[in-house]
Amino acid sequence: MSDIEARARDAMAMLENPLFNEAIDHLRAETIAAWVATTSDQSPERDRLWTMVKMTDRLRGYFQTIAEEGRFAASRAVRQPLP
Repeated sequence: MSDIEARARDAMAMLENPLFNEAIDHLRAETIAAWVATTSDQSPERDRLWTMVKMTDRLRGYFQTIAEEGRFAASRAVRQPLP
């Protein structure tokens, strides 16, 4: 198993981990609720909270990218002709 495939396996384990997903979903929902509760004169706070929401999306996306790269690497390895 290549390093890419091992990383993909670990990334998939994270994405399938209920506690990881619960934590990310909780942080995202909590941050959105705080963002919605701000007033229009709280622009710096609104910007900070929006950035936090986007970071939760990027974190999950990072693991998804690693998992997809591993699936791609595995499918290429299967298709390569033997020497």
